[in-house]
Amino acid sequence: VLDWLSEYILNEAELPVWRKMLKEKKRRDWLAGRILAKEAVRVFLKEKCGIELKSADIIVLNDESGIPYVSIEQLELPYMPSISISHCSSAVVALAEA
Repeated sequence: VLDWLSEYILNEAELPVWRKMLKEKKRRDWLAGRILAKEAVRVFLKEKCGIELKSADIIVLNDESGIPYVSIEQLELPYMPSISISHCSSAVVALAEA
């Protein structure tokens, strides 16, 4: 199920990271974080800019320090929302803000 979901939700830039992960819990938590971050960005952009996107249109990557950031190809925005993803033993949360 996770592999099918990853193909549906993730962008081509994110799939290599997903495919390199071996441990099931890490894969599940990472994918859940990406899904929630993409949903937070999608709702943020709809409310603030009137832009409707699909999850696969939103790319969530990590910088060299491991901090997640958003990239959206072929879309010019006055600002890109910042995101935060947090994991604990039984929960994952994500936030998008200006």
